[in-house]
Amino acid sequence: MEDERLEEYRRQARLREQEDDRRRRKVAADLRLQEQEQQAQDEARLAEAPRAEERYAQLPRHSYTGIR
Repeated sequence: MEDERLEEYRRQARLREQEDDRRRRKVAADLRLQEQEQQAQDEARLAEAPRAEERYAQLPRHSYTGIR
């Protein structure tokens, strides 16, 4: 009887460890996916944003020809 209880306890402990491992792997996979999605969004935003040279070229220019 004691051996059966000990075996059952060990079996339950193994099941808990396996479930914990599954949860950890799922959380890690979810975090990797979230980071990949964030990186893809960041890259898309950078691709849409004008480069610094283009922004500089769009700045208004003052004309100094009228100053004498």
